[in-house]
Amino acid sequence: MRISIKPGRSRVLAITASVLLSGSALAAAATVPARAGTASVRQPAAAAKVTVTNPGATTEPLETPIDLVLKAADTNTAGYPLTWSAPALAALGLTIAPTNANGTTAAITGTATVAEAGAYNIAVTARDSEATPVTGTTTFKLTLANTITVTNPGAQTTLPGAAITPLAIAAKDNDADATITYAAPDLPAGLAIDPTTGVISGEPTVVGVTSVTVTATDNTGAVGKAVFAVGSALDGDRARGERADVDQGDAGLFVAEAVD
Repeated sequence: MRISIKPGRSRVLAITASVLLSGSALAAAATVPARAGTASVRQPAAAAKVTVTNPGATTEPLETPIDLVLKAADTNTAGYPLTWSAPALAALGLTIAPTNANGTTAAITGTATVAEAGAYNIAVTARDSEATPVTGTTTFKLTLANTITVTNPGAQTTLPGAAITPLAIAAKDNDADATITYAAPDLPAGLAIDPTTGVISGEPTVVGVTSVTVTATDNTGAVGKAVFAVGSALDGDRARGERADVDQGDAGLFVAEAVD
């Protein structure tokens, strides 16, 4: 059987075949599975966060320079240096400023006077240097006051009519430059305390037990105290080692008890 194709039709068939071939190739390409692991999804960058470490409740002395260190961190180091602020400090005569190049540490400094004595809630903020700044804030209790601790002298015995070995009452002030004055108005007759040194001396003239309160007061009005029993006994008696009512001839002792 003979088939004759006119020249014009052959061109049409050729074009049709080409289109069909191209379409098949596209379809085949569309059915080729994607290779595993070649796709990647870009995760958004985590938001920066500034954290200020809370120093906890803090007591600082009066009339002496304060140097309270604070710390902070930024999850985005590109945000350094940090700057600091604490508006409530100005009224107390205190300031806050960074102490290193990137601002991750800062110090509250200054000298608070007796007029500023009290407890305050201080809000401290650290701010980074990004175009859109990120901040972190913490609040802590700051007490401005001197505190005095009087050391208990411990148990001691003495005899009436005989000079005692001088007993020094030790007191410690959180303000190392404070001036401390001692008093013990209820010491047994014959004993006295030096108001400057805190040394108890003298010769007790009575037998018995007396409750004594020694106070230490500094120039800001802060007070510390210790309460103890002072006892004296006649020669030859034995110290019991405990606080008790004492008759003539019984033992006497110092029994100290710390009191806030």
